[in-house]
Amino acid sequence: MDHFKNSIRHAELISRFLQQELTPEDDIELQAWLLEKPENRQWLAELSNPDLLKSELKILDAINTDGGWDKLKASMEVAAPVVTLSQGRTKWWAIAASIIVLVSLGGVLRFYFNAADEELVENANQKNEIPILPGGDKAYLTLADGKIIVLDSAVNGNLANQGSVTIIKLDGLISYNGSGNADGTVAYNTITTPRGGQFQLLLADGSKVWLNAASSFRFPTSFPGSERKVELSGEAYFEVAHNASKPFMVQVPGKIDVLVTGTSFNINAYQDEVIARTALVEGEVKLRLPGQKGNVNAMVLSPGQLANIHSTGSISISKNADLDEILAWKNGYFMFNNASVESILRQISRWYDVEVVYKGKLNEETFSGIVNRKSSISKILRIMEEGGVKFKIEENKIIVE
Repeated sequence: MDHFKNSIRHAELISRFLQQELTPEDDIELQAWLLEKPENRQWLAELSNPDLLKSELKILDAINTDGGWDKLKASMEVAAPVVTLSQGRTKWWAIAASIIVLVSLGGVLRFYFNAADEELVENANQKNEIPILPGGDKAYLTLADGKIIVLDSAVNGNLANQGSVTIIKLDGLISYNGSGNADGTVAYNTITTPRGGQFQLLLADGSKVWLNAASSFRFPTSFPGSERKVELSGEAYFEVAHNASKPFMVQVPGKIDVLVTGTSFNINAYQDEVIARTALVEGEVKLRLPGQKGNVNAMVLSPGQLANIHSTGSISISKNADLDEILAWKNGYFMFNNASVESILRQISRWYDVEVVYKGKLNEETFSGIVNRKSSISKILRIMEEGGVKFKIEENKIIVE
């Protein structure tokens, strides 16, 4: 019975999380459950991804009316009370995600919604809301000829042609299609995300790049030579198309060269971070310090390992990296595991495009938890205030008192 009650409660918390309706107390309870084991964090990451959720629950697209509940109930072949909801697709998404959690946990499919209670929670959150908006799909593209295209305001479709390469924009993504210039010359473009921005890129070789806020990525429009070389400042996640005869190299000027043939990895190399980090998800990468040549002095990473590149030029390896925490930004979260106030606020500053000012002695408390990156900034600040950190908001500035 306790297991059943816990399953119902966890499903309710996840539903409220997806609808951004968690109370501060709910936040603490959900975070405790998420930190119990990696599987819990993985579930939440998958359930917050619409594409993954659709693959788990094919009927999701049809759930946009009150009648959708009956279809959903029938598809799961379990009994459930009829629930009338009018909030629309976002609510149904949260319900469907909660159903999958319950089934995964071995619970019984039952949901009880109290509209009055939900309205009270929503109104309470609105009263405490701070008018600082989260980031979104924002970036600008600098072409080889110096022309700048603002991607967030550009319409979907063909953006430009460079030689035989066509640049196409879809929502939150640009892709490069074509083989390059007939004379073999290489043209370089740069995509830059501002503070409060993120964007995705599909390179001409089929490699995928996710750019975090306040990052810059320089790349060729095609890869005609014997190698694929790009440059990064900030943070990005890569899924490199395999090509053993044409190695892929990410250069982080002054910090590290990352060499791969086909693999998935994350690089965090912001200028305001003391340590640059490279985490490997799949495949193999080789790390070289700037100025090194060949593979003699290269350091090899295996999946699940994290390389810490120190300002002194040394590299240390963590063999059991928390990939959930490292990739949280790419999956739409902030995830903190014993993170310092400064570390958290650096991430907040970049994503919400706010200035952080410190006054007085800095609180040495550390924090753990998970917050949706679409949430208002007040949710994160409330968690930290629970630990004794005091904040004051002045326009677009957070003052730590």
